[in-house]
Amino acid sequence: ETQRREMMKQLESLNLSKKGLISANEEMKALLDSIPAHLERIMKAALPLRKHMTLPTTVILPDSKDNLIDVRIEICSDPLEVLSGDTEFKLHPYSVFVTIKEPNISAGLDLVFSALYPGPIIFVKGGSNILTDLYSEDDGTTFPNSMQHVVEIATNIKYLLLECSI
Repeated sequence: ETQRREMMKQLESLNLSKKGLISANEEMKALLDSIPAHLERIMKAALPLRKHMTLPTTVILPDSKDNLIDVRIEICSDPLEVLSGDTEFKLHPYSVFVTIKEPNISAGLDLVFSALYPGPIIFVKGGSNILTDLYSEDDGTTFPNSMQHVVEIATNIKYLLLECSI
């Protein structure tokens, strides 16, 4: 009888874990499914920032059918933090990146969707690496002044969130 009760408790615990995993998977799927619907709004919100950084302001929006959009889930051990005045910019460990593969379409931008914010965040990438100047092993030639751009984005984050809010 005692063994039966213990097995029932274990079964209940396993069922709860299973429900939690299913719920987390459904949330991530909903997040991934929402990405195409928000691309246009994000690109429009990025225009002033692109202009300020002297990136091309004309953006052709790629269609997901063209295979130019690469969606991946990035899992890192620690959130990336950038401090600028009283603004703290964090990259959540479970963020979804939308990378435009075709460099002529929107070179220099990655789009990030994260449960941490009410909307997607746009930030600069250098070459094939994101924010390479943040890492000590980088000599700064991959994307000169990228740290400066990160700080600029951190100061504009409230505006971007307002424009991109889902």
